[in-house]
Amino acid sequence: MKDKKKILLLLISLIIITAICVTIIIVIQKKQKNASYDKHLNYDPVELKEEFVEISNSSYFYTIKGIINKFVSYIKQVNGDQYLDLEKLKMTEKEATAELQKEGINTIKEILDQQYIDDVQISDENLMKYFSQYKQKGNCKENVYYSLKIEDVLIKDINANVKLVLVKSQLTNKDFNILIKLDNENMTYSIFLEDYITKYNYDKNMKKEDFKINDANIDSNGYNEYKSIIAEDEYVSIQLFNDFKNYLLKDTKTAYDVLNEEYREKKYGSYENFANYIEQNREELQNIEIKMYNKEEIDGKTKYICLDEKGKYYIFTKENTVNYNVILDTYTIDLPEFLEKYNSNKGEIKVGLNLQKIFDAIKNEDYKFVYNKLDETFRKNNFKTEEDFVKYAEQNFANCEFKYSSCEKTNTLYVAKVKITKNNGETKAKEFIMKLQEGTDFVMSFNVN
Repeated sequence: MKDKKKILLLLISLIIITAICVTIIIVIQKKQKNASYDKHLNYDPVELKEEFVEISNSSYFYTIKGIINKFVSYIKQVNGDQYLDLEKLKMTEKEATAELQKEGINTIKEILDQQYIDDVQISDENLMKYFSQYKQKGNCKENVYYSLKIEDVLIKDINANVKLVLVKSQLTNKDFNILIKLDNENMTYSIFLEDYITKYNYDKNMKKEDFKINDANIDSNGYNEYKSIIAEDEYVSIQLFNDFKNYLLKDTKTAYDVLNEEYREKKYGSYENFANYIEQNREELQNIEIKMYNKEEIDGKTKYICLDEKGKYYIFTKENTVNYNVILDTYTIDLPEFLEKYNSNKGEIKVGLNLQKIFDAIKNEDYKFVYNKLDETFRKNNFKTEEDFVKYAEQNFANCEFKYSSCEKTNTLYVAKVKITKNNGETKAKEFIMKLQEGTDFVMSFNVN
């Protein structure tokens, strides 16, 4: 009898220990799952956000951007702007457009939040009318581009798993503001359009008690699922570069707007000059690809420095997680890192830094910049017009490598020796004579023979 009691007690103990172990494993796995998910979203599910706050994590931003891009593709369908191979489908343009619109409307209705649908009583007709404001010139026989520029993303917790995201953006240069209800547990989402935002005054300062959206989870219906993006530095660099390339080729005004303000004024002077530059270089710009990138933290800001296959710069400075500005060279305006190095060195080093600006400008075929740095007397004696200098530079400097070797000071002038190597290996020595002026300004001349 005692043995039976001992066996029974042992079995009970084993059952209890097993149950405890299973519970611990489940808790650990659940914590690991949350930690893995929250790690790349930088989001703490315990400290719920009472009000809308600015998004501060690139992974979350690009996850949301992916949702919006997908939604925009459905808007293109509704507007008959999504490309179709009519010959392969054996359909007329009219038939294809009708099919696109039907499919786009049905998909969008699966994505719109049911609470929104009930509130505004949507129909196929009013959805088509609403999205027609974003219609572009084109049809389903061509690849029509819809320019999306996200300006602000605010996020708020409804509960530990359900978030509300308020997005301010421009689509085809018209207001495109939406609310996204995000279910992090089911990896699903639903959307509220701008009329709902306006009706209930959703904004950054909205009080918690004024929120009308329920906290229910969102079931998957095959159309409303999303994937979390882990936005590492390489991914962010490629996204910034590709977005800006699309703006350059397909939305020149937005490309101009995202240029650093000081840079665009000094480099182009006006939007018209920038647009002319794009048109003159369109063929080259269509083929640019990112080849190298680097990330730097400077003065509390994050910079992604990208180079294309020709060594041209695209310097993206993140103003916050969502917005950035762009500089397209290293010489038009003085970058903070240049100023720090310039101001802390003696004259010979300053001459070398200035010459590097000249060499970079020549590589970019920016002969106007170089021409404006020529000493006035030297310029009048040798190149009466900018066109004269361009002709000389194309014959003597284009496609060359420059190597700054030494520098000597004579009175107020610096004489720098530079070795110039052409593509065929032929080398030539030149002397550049430079006078340093106030700040980082300078003028120069060189032996023209």
